[in-house]
Amino acid sequence: MCGIIGFVGNPGSDQLRRILIGGLERMEYRGYDSAGMAWLEEDGCIRVVKTQGKVADLDRALNGIPVKGCVGIAHTRWATHGPPSDINAHPHTDQPNRMAQIALVHNGIIDNASVLRERLRQEGREFVSETDTEVLAVLIGKFLEHGDDLVTAIQRTHALVKGAYAIVVLLKRGTGQLVAACHGSPLVVGVGEGCTFVASDRLAFVGTAKKTLFLEDDEMVILTADSYDHRTLANQQVERELVELRISLDAIAKGGQKHFMLKEILEQPTVITNTLTGRVIDGPEPRVHLGGLRTKIEIGGRSMTIGDFLQNHLERVVITACGTSWHAGLIGERMLEALLGLPVKVVYASEFITGFTPINNRTLVITISQSGETKDTIEAARKAKRQGAIVWNISNVVGSTLSRVADSGVYLHVGPEIGVASTKAFTAQIVALALFTLKLVELRNPAWVTDTRRQEIANALLALPAQMERVVADAKHARDIAFQFACRSRWLCRCFKYLAQSRTPRSVSWLMRLIGASNALYLGRGYNFHAALEGALKLKEISYVHADGYAAGEMKHGSIALIDKRMPVVVIVPEKGEDEETYARVISNIEEVAARKGRVILIASEGDSNPEELRCGGKVERILWIPKTLAMLTPVLASIHLQLLAYHIAEMRGCPIDQPRNLAKSVTVE
Repeated sequence: MCGIIGFVGNPGSDQLRRILIGGLERMEYRGYDSAGMAWLEEDGCIRVVKTQGKVADLDRALNGIPVKGCVGIAHTRWATHGPPSDINAHPHTDQPNRMAQIALVHNGIIDNASVLRERLRQEGREFVSETDTEVLAVLIGKFLEHGDDLVTAIQRTHALVKGAYAIVVLLKRGTGQLVAACHGSPLVVGVGEGCTFVASDRLAFVGTAKKTLFLEDDEMVILTADSYDHRTLANQQVERELVELRISLDAIAKGGQKHFMLKEILEQPTVITNTLTGRVIDGPEPRVHLGGLRTKIEIGGRSMTIGDFLQNHLERVVITACGTSWHAGLIGERMLEALLGLPVKVVYASEFITGFTPINNRTLVITISQSGETKDTIEAARKAKRQGAIVWNISNVVGSTLSRVADSGVYLHVGPEIGVASTKAFTAQIVALALFTLKLVELRNPAWVTDTRRQEIANALLALPAQMERVVADAKHARDIAFQFACRSRWLCRCFKYLAQSRTPRSVSWLMRLIGASNALYLGRGYNFHAALEGALKLKEISYVHADGYAAGEMKHGSIALIDKRMPVVVIVPEKGEDEETYARVISNIEEVAARKGRVILIASEGDSNPEELRCGGKVERILWIPKTLAMLTPVLASIHLQLLAYHIAEMRGCPIDQPRNLAKSVTVE
């Protein structure tokens, strides 16, 4: 996974460095183990500067180097072939810098890179890096030497390589243009006044470009300052309308918060309002409006809308996703099965691609991805369509690859999510799945779901934003509990400093007990089991504390062996009034943990829960409260506490919260 940006402006512009570095900073969530930049100097030669480290390290490396010119490319890398290093950083050239004909940046993986490398070496061509990307550069350079122009050289290279790529190529002594192409990796074009861009993400050129255009697979674009030539890699012209870029600079700023992740956690009440707006029509008989259901499809030679298919032809649902989105899918599975009695299966997208999942033209495959660019999920969607299924996509980015591959779907409308650890997208995915489920209930009218129950679900959805505001307002309690993960000596100084800065009047001994914990368990039953999985993932992602989520009833079949006085155990308790049997079983699980001296932290519903009963005779150390809601929506509220807990623990440990090691936001490689 990498971030690419290319820029072409009018001669005389001195903004190249600012634009390229700024674009990389906005895409640093895509990769941050090295970064580099290449541009055409006044003599027509290519200048390359690259370094291991973050974009800030590249910016420092450029100090004292005049960056003059109007055409350039830049890249931030997440390593696949070859470890992070200056040499493996992009851009790559076909020859040493001053002799280079081209510089190239690349996102993706070339599967036959080793075969091509050996063939080129036998021809006497040299390589300096361990990357698959350099193979592309050398191959294009070879065709240029043989007399091809750059466009033809790229087309001939495309015919030889296997795998996925998005590339942008800068030509020595070029005519003020860039050439970009993609196959299996995303690229988007931006058009501004007197300038054009190409990048992995629209965020790279927000504030400068006014309109955008997503490239499809096997397409290329030739950019100049004032125009773009859009064609296929088979050289056929493509006519596709530009769309307005409707992302503000404020949407990609931290909003006064220390980290993007914290900003995105705290804005969840607002963004969930956006997800719901116009989709729940309240009244005596509540209705759900999802515009994508009007999309026309073909089934067995018959034309119908997706709404008709769902009402009259649907027999089975498969949900496929990765990571956090997979956890949302598990919650959606329970909703659909409980309210509709449909058989539902949730499959990791990576397993869907290589395994066997029985589907046919009466199967709906739901794909879930925040970015809409997750490589495995895209391939799963394509496989599902080949096998005749209808694909419904849930994503956040309008115009993303998944939204174009799918038959139809729903957008989350939560705005850009920049923190690598997903927060607001996860809760919005749950809400989107609840809306979809409620719409299916409306269409199929199962006998066991009464009008009263439908109204109850609609009311609970509409109440969520205000309830989330209450949880966010209570955020300090998650911070206080996070202090307790700190007790090991190496964290003590940081712990005291953080406590002083927070001005939190809490016991230092409480703080000392837990911050240094190296393992944690997250437990829940039913819908809360899947929330526990997500809570554990958040802790692992950003604080590097090992954590596992378990179905609480399964704890005694293995993980209970890990529990001792150093083990924090976070338990999400169901609403007692809605399911007394499950509530009683969870209380029993808490007693089992406490009996082994585990440090118990609860997330529980306000109202009919008895605090003393929950504390199990003083054995529970802390309780984080959430407002009463339906069981199917409890993970939305509980997740705010879980996200904040992970955030504050990571901050206490001095972790790079928005850019955790080894992770990238959009996983665009297999």
